[in-house]
Amino acid sequence: MKKRWTSLLLLAALLSLLALPVLADSDRELPLVCDTCGLLTEEQEEALNEKAEQYSAAYDCDIVLIVVPDTEGYDVETYTEEVYRYYSFGWGADRSGVILLLSMEERDYDLAAFGYGNTAFTDYGKEWLMDDVKPYLKKNDWNAAFSKYIDLCAEYLRKARDGRPVDSYGALDRLRGGFHLSLRAVVYALIAGLIAALVVNGILKSKMKSAVLASRADDYLAGDLQLGETDDRFLKKDVTRVRRDRGSGSGHGTSVRSSGFSHHSGKF
Repeated sequence: MKKRWTSLLLLAALLSLLALPVLADSDRELPLVCDTCGLLTEEQEEALNEKAEQYSAAYDCDIVLIVVPDTEGYDVETYTEEVYRYYSFGWGADRSGVILLLSMEERDYDLAAFGYGNTAFTDYGKEWLMDDVKPYLKKNDWNAAFSKYIDLCAEYLRKARDGRPVDSYGALDRLRGGFHLSLRAVVYALIAGLIAALVVNGILKSKMKSAVLASRADDYLAGDLQLGETDDRFLKKDVTRVRRDRGSGSGHGTSVRSSGFSHHSGKF
C-alpha cells in the first residue's frame, strides 16, 4: 500500500520545514496544511497551518488541506481516504476531521469528512462550501482559497456544535460574501412587495372608471353572432409522472459510505 502513494513522500519532507507543535491529542504524521506543489510561500503555509491548528483544537475536529501533483491513477475520493488514514489525520477516538485534497494534474478536488465531520459537513454543506472556495481556486489565488476554506470549516463546525449544521433545511442565516439573510429581512421584503402591488393595483383600477356596465348582452357584440350546436366531450386523461432527482446537494443529512467517509468531489 505504501508504494501506491510514492508521490506523497514529498509531504514528509515538509515536516522538517515547519516548526509547528503537534497536538497531544493527535498522532498524525503531517501538518494540517501540506502543499507539495509550491503553490504557497513558506510564510503563507505556516500562517495557514497555525490557523488550522487553532480551529481544529477549538472544535475537536481536524481541518486538513493537502495539495498533490496527481493521484497516481486512482480516483480522487479513494486517494483522499488513503491519505487521511495513512498519515493518521483525525481528532480523538473517532478520528473526526474534514479534508480538502487538490490534485493539480487534472485540477481535481475532493472534500471528505470522517467521524464528527460527517455531522458538521452534510452533503449540502460540502457542496455549498466548495461553491464559495472554487472561485478563488479557478483564479489560482491559492492563499485566499485555502484561507477561505479553513474559515468556512470553522464556521460550519461552530454551527454544528450549536446544534444547527449547515444543510438545505437549515435556518435562513446563510453567510456568503458578507451578505446575511435574516428572517427580519425576508419579512421586510414581503411587506415592501405587498405595498408596491397595492399601489400598482390602485393606479390600474383608477384608469377603468370610465367603463359603464351594459344592460344588454348584445351591447358587447361588434356584429351578428350565430352559434350552432356544440358538444364537447372529455374522453380520456393521460397523466405522466416523472420522478424528480433531487441530487446530492438537495437532500437532508450526510451520505456516509461503508468506509466511514462522506465526499463531495469535482473539478476546479
